[in-house]
Amino acid sequence: MQHNPSPQNRLTTLAPAAACLLLAALAAYLHGNEDLWNDEIYTLQFFVFKGFSTIVTDYHVPNNHILANILHWAWTGLFGLNEGDLLDTAWKIRLLPGLLSAGTALVLWRTGRRFWGSTGAWVAVLLLLSGITFQCFAFGVRGYPLSLLIASGLLYSALLFLEKNRLSLPHAIGMAAGTAALLYTIPSNLYFIAALGVMAALAKGWKSRDQRLAIVQLELALLAGIALAVGLYAPVLGKVLHNEYVEAGAAMRAEHWQNAGRVLTQFFSWRFLLLPLLLFGWWKAGSIDPLRRKQVIFLAGVLLLPFLFSALRGDNAPMRTYLIGLPAFVLLCTAGWISALERPAVPAAVRRWGMMLAGVYCLAAYVYSIQEARQKLEKGLVELRRDQELNYNYYEDFYAPNREFDQFHRQFPNQTLILETTEPFDLPVYLAHKQQRFVPLDSIQDYIMRERTIYVSTRYPRNFIREMEKLQPAWGCSYLQGEVRYPRVVVCKRR
Repeated sequence: MQHNPSPQNRLTTLAPAAACLLLAALAAYLHGNEDLWNDEIYTLQFFVFKGFSTIVTDYHVPNNHILANILHWAWTGLFGLNEGDLLDTAWKIRLLPGLLSAGTALVLWRTGRRFWGSTGAWVAVLLLLSGITFQCFAFGVRGYPLSLLIASGLLYSALLFLEKNRLSLPHAIGMAAGTAALLYTIPSNLYFIAALGVMAALAKGWKSRDQRLAIVQLELALLAGIALAVGLYAPVLGKVLHNEYVEAGAAMRAEHWQNAGRVLTQFFSWRFLLLPLLLFGWWKAGSIDPLRRKQVIFLAGVLLLPFLFSALRGDNAPMRTYLIGLPAFVLLCTAGWISALERPAVPAAVRRWGMMLAGVYCLAAYVYSIQEARQKLEKGLVELRRDQELNYNYYEDFYAPNREFDQFHRQFPNQTLILETTEPFDLPVYLAHKQQRFVPLDSIQDYIMRERTIYVSTRYPRNFIREMEKLQPAWGCSYLQGEVRYPRVVVCKRR
């Protein structure tokens, strides 16, 4: 006899599914066509458009996320895209990382369903999308979307490993290939791989011969993947191992723990009211079954150990180095959420309403996070601060060189822009592409001496106007337009 799910059960599934679709659409709307920023343009100019041989043999800066750039090179070649196409319509290249990010959501959905049921599947995706960390990197023309996808796949494989007696040959080959791909994308992903290897062994346990044999098989698979990655890096291995970005200093400094705190705080994205639910779920996991306890221990270790490895080594890794831990954070929170509301201890009505309230809270926290991030970034434009973290990046939200420069050209055709406070590979590249004349800031005195009106593109317009009025009281300045943007054109006229 066919079972017809109750309206309550259908609502429990449909509500989070609809919320996830809404969040995915909002992420694409906010970030899917953002103008390319400095690091992305540098990546395209010096690696992607130089061709395959340059990508695999040139590592003059760690900006070359090799495997990701190979995919970007293939994508641009497949669709015949050039730099001008991407400067005008960035979505044509952002579609690729967007598809990789959709794959990450799908893998986490599959992981949640496999280990915690259909509710776990949607909770995992909801937690991923309602935190703004993921969307800030989901469409980036860098190696992070690919890294998150591969890391999610490795976590799925490792969770399967915890419940199986042996590691099959296809499973071992898959983990070796995933390890190699993850390292060949970004070398610092080694912290994640090391944490996965350590925690899989600890969570699995060494009591039986089968357990010990399975652990040996897993570690050999990870080592084989590392060896393969080292072989792939052979043409540039010296530069990968020896550059200013991987230099180590004093170990266990206070900033290491501060960095960990900032990363985890931004992973939560203002969803801190979930903590009591999650803490209860993590505590309860051990009483549900031994496997659930192993899953929680494993995921917690994979999330936290990279911070310890970095502190022990004494490096000064930027926050985005730890972005790779986001899938582990999502799955750890999913395990806690599901465990807290697990039957039979929790009545069905309480479970259903708990799910609904927690989901609505995640949506509310998402809206607040978006507004809070915009406020912080706008404040940074006032305080002469260039934010670059996980949830706060100066090249998001207000960054709009296409709109600002196109409006300037419409209002003041054939005029020269004076360029202040710029990265070397963002605004100058846009202006050159638009064939807009511009001069560096040190030319401003000459223009003041011989012109009655000057036009200045600046990141910090309020500060520029204040300084201009103080140093040149005979001049008055105003904005080209009223919207907050980076860059922003200031029009100054002799009184």
